[in-house]
Amino acid sequence: MRFVKVGAIIGIGLIAALAVVATLPAAAAAAKTLPDVKGHWAEEAITVLAGKGVIAGYPDGKFHPADPITRAQYLKLLVLTEETDISIGLKPSFADTADHWVHRQGYLETAVKWGIIVPSEYPNRRFEPDKAISREEMAVWTVRASYMSLPGTIPENSPLSFKDASKVSPPAVKYVAEAVRLELIKGRPDNTFGPADGATRAEAATIVFRRIGRAPTIGCFQHH
Repeated sequence: MRFVKVGAIIGIGLIAALAVVATLPAAAAAAKTLPDVKGHWAEEAITVLAGKGVIAGYPDGKFHPADPITRAQYLKLLVLTEETDISIGLKPSFADTADHWVHRQGYLETAVKWGIIVPSEYPNRRFEPDKAISREEMAVWTVRASYMSLPGTIPENSPLSFKDASKVSPPAVKYVAEAVRLELIKGRPDNTFGPADGATRAEAATIVFRRIGRAPTIGCFQHH
């Protein structure tokens, strides 16, 4: 097992980005290389995360904000926002990830070590890394990541007022409720949450950007 600093993976851009959001040269440069986010509703989140090296565009130089995001891709975003070590070389916790980049590059086992991912919650220990992540899963993982730096424990028995609240799996209710309370994830105009629905790259970037604003260790990024 070996440890690699997140900064070593992200590069100098992360250190520079920890200064002031209002003047981010790296983010400004990223905006120029991601022409399809200009004027997009998630432009701020995408630009800041790109400037930090947390997200990147496709080989065509674009971000493709409307594309769906997978479990592996979203997990990588969460792990890269933490200023701590990434564990590489650990034994795979899942039966289907030994040859997948999310394991080889250390993101999955690091998330397991941190408690963001709990292997026993997955049937037959299969993570299905290339499966589209659901909004419910994003809520669970993001809240767990947030509580790595927030004091206290996740509140129990918090009610959900969404019309489709009954569709949220019982173990995930407290996470969805806390994600909403922390304004990490919001409901829809029709007062539904859509727990089984997938998410776009733009939506994922926005949630991770909000997560950064909740972390005291990266507290200079405050989302308005």
